[in-house]
Amino acid sequence: MSVAIAITSITVEDRMRKDFGPIDELANSIKKYGLLQPIVLGTSGDGTAVLLAGERRLRAVKRLGFTHLEHSKHYVWRGEEGDEDFKTRFKAIELEENLKRKQLTWQEELAGKQQLLEIMQSIYGQPKGGGPPKAFGEAKPGFGIGKLAAMLGEDISTTSQDLKVAALMKQIPALGNAKTKSEVLSKMKIA
Repeated sequence: MSVAIAITSITVEDRMRKDFGPIDELANSIKKYGLLQPIVLGTSGDGTAVLLAGERRLRAVKRLGFTHLEHSKHYVWRGEEGDEDFKTRFKAIELEENLKRKQLTWQEELAGKQQLLEIMQSIYGQPKGGGPPKAFGEAKPGFGIGKLAAMLGEDISTTSQDLKVAALMKQIPALGNAKTKSEVLSKMKIA
């Protein structure tokens, strides 16, 4: 027997993604092929079901008229109950998933990378300098740009450049009005 959860009982907290793209296309795909990747839920400190990953999928199944989700078929749990740091970990899960999914606007992507770096550093600490690890194969402590680039599967120079532009956009919000990241790079002569 499958455990069902009412969609209305799922809490959707403030999310990074603002542009959800074509939900009807996703809904049609789910109607035709089923939900190929389950929605990921977590449990908050008070036992409330919280959306961790899959807001586009959740919106699509709502559009299809779903009122309940079945465990394993439509959703899975991320077992973090009792962890005092669950909100930080849940936000990191959301950001990583969104950075790897439907194309974000370039502004959302850069802000998300900066926020993910900050969250991972709050969990693992700032990177420690001073040369290679003492033992062969031992990882350096802390979380830096190199680890973020590896997590996202991209070149460290791309990640570094994106973080520089994100920092500039915080200082000069008007840069976020540019149509492309290349336009900002050109204006700021970052290469």
